[in-house]
Amino acid sequence: MRINVINIGSYYISGVSAIVESHERGEPNTIRITNYGYSKSEGIKEGYVNDKEKFKRSVIETLDKMRNGQEFKNEAFYVALTGSYIKGTSHSVPRAFKSDMHTISPDDIARIVESSKSIPISQDYEVISVHPNRFTIDETSSTRRPLNLKGRKLEMQSYVVYAESSKIDNINSALAELGVTTAGVVFQPISAGYAVMSRSEMEYGLSVVIDIGHNTTDLAIWKSGDLVHASSIPIAGMHITKDIMIGLNLRNYETADQLKLTQGVAREDLVQEDDIITVSGLKNGRAVQLPRRVLARIIYARLYEIFYHVNNILSAYRDNNTIPVNVTLVGGSSSIEGIEKLAHSVLKASVATGEISGFTNVPPDFQSPSFASTLGTIKLIVENKLTTGGFISPDKKSEGKESFKKLFGKLRKVKEFIDREG
Repeated sequence: MRINVINIGSYYISGVSAIVESHERGEPNTIRITNYGYSKSEGIKEGYVNDKEKFKRSVIETLDKMRNGQEFKNEAFYVALTGSYIKGTSHSVPRAFKSDMHTISPDDIARIVESSKSIPISQDYEVISVHPNRFTIDETSSTRRPLNLKGRKLEMQSYVVYAESSKIDNINSALAELGVTTAGVVFQPISAGYAVMSRSEMEYGLSVVIDIGHNTTDLAIWKSGDLVHASSIPIAGMHITKDIMIGLNLRNYETADQLKLTQGVAREDLVQEDDIITVSGLKNGRAVQLPRRVLARIIYARLYEIFYHVNNILSAYRDNNTIPVNVTLVGGSSSIEGIEKLAHSVLKASVATGEISGFTNVPPDFQSPSFASTLGTIKLIVENKLTTGGFISPDKKSEGKESFKKLFGKLRKVKEFIDREG
């Protein structure tokens, strides 16, 4: 089976395609990355489209890189999004059967998942995904994989994600104009967790992934294996960079961003007093030498703010601090020196920077934690297929109706039209 993903971030629009191969038992064996690409994100702000034509150009560039001269059948694309317009809630739905010895089928699970979408939300919002946590059979037996088990009643506890309809429609319509079919929409922090955490890690205590992106910091929390929270905070790496730009009187954003990633430190006390750095690109055209602690002080203030907001959310799930908390950091700004120690001091938790795992043939660029949510979407889709209906073997008929050859032929025509009109 092939799974295709487009991850729409505020810094990169990235895409991957993977072949998922199965055991004889029908469960996934390997996830092999076959195609990939990314481009600078344009026309996107805090996860929503604010310039449709620029957005479409970025998508075309990403998909063109993914193609890389290959032709293969397209099963449509799962789209990973972020933004404060996306929310979630825990939900429980029961389903009774006519027979006491009813064997639970994929159709039964599909029906209960569909029923889970009926939650009381504003008419301006729509459900974009349902994440099954656990199933209870006959009010006694708990399982994550109810397929083929017997019972008279099935109840599903899940986490339901919903989003502002207009923002989702704008993204889907822009993709449709490029000939891209949307197979489903997922929330990036949930996907990121699957890229850097195993199922056993999610099962232990509170497992938290914090994705410090460009415009937003995304957060997902698993409690004893159940997804219980996912949200987006509108403070992230861009705000750190702008603080540096203003604080050091730098001429442009790019210089400040490079300084953050190469010389930045998360805490002042992690830098020696005599550690001096040379900063160029000032507005007066000069370079200046200054203590590295000055840069650390600027970065600390904004990172502390981010972790302070995360800690406020996390406190609702701590159970009076009796449950172990494990935090994994991903995203472009997770590479700032000393960030793990700062996060530990604020969150009072075990903290580590995430490493991509569970894939073969991952290109070097995509091994960065910046692409955790892109790759994690593939593992999330596989997990959902296992839970709701069994793994789809690669020899089954593809659901896609277009080949990449047809898709990219259309993309080239669209690009030519955009270029002419622009």
